[in-house]
Amino acid sequence: MRARGLTLPELLLTLVVAGILLAIAVPRLAGVLDGLAVERAAREVASAHQGARLAALARGREVRLELTPARATLRLGRTATLLWSAAGPAALGVTLASGTRTVTYAANGLPLGAANATLTLTRGQARRDVIVSRLGRVRIARFRRRDAGRRARTCGASAGAWSARCRGGAPPAGGCRRCAPACGRCAAAPRRRARRAGRRPARARP
Repeated sequence: MRARGLTLPELLLTLVVAGILLAIAVPRLAGVLDGLAVERAAREVASAHQGARLAALARGREVRLELTPARATLRLGRTATLLWSAAGPAALGVTLASGTRTVTYAANGLPLGAANATLTLTRGQARRDVIVSRLGRVRIARFRRRDAGRRARTCGASAGAWSARCRGGAPPAGGCRRCAPACGRCAAAPRRRARRAGRRPARARP
């Protein structure tokens, strides 16, 4: 018995359906691949900082970690002595938003400088922030673009009104939801939560 083949309309319909499915799947797959690449790059950057801190503690001397899009290098103090070198985020197609960043770790394992160091890695819509605290702790923060609008709408205050609401001055960008857990000084977030709970917020005693 001879098998029946596909007619031209059936073949065209199959190609159209396949094209629609590919058009839906490819952007999502690209987003997944971007997220995996950025996550891997962020972990490698975090590991580099942790390795630099351990090297400073083990040698009892300052070490300097220099991170560029192409390479990550660790040198002994202010000399040119190279301890190790590895590929940078660009090897994974990831962009280092801040360009070249250098962090020096003291002999006690603490990074030199008064402020936290934040390194932003991006690829497509994916983003990770590698944050090095003043105590040498390294963590990876995920950035979700849809949260930016939520944070801005939490309090309804403009950027200029923030400094008046937060007792410690201008809070971090992002609104009450980010300010209250971080510093605990923003009065707008507790009041809003109290209204939702249907009770009057307790006033702080002088």
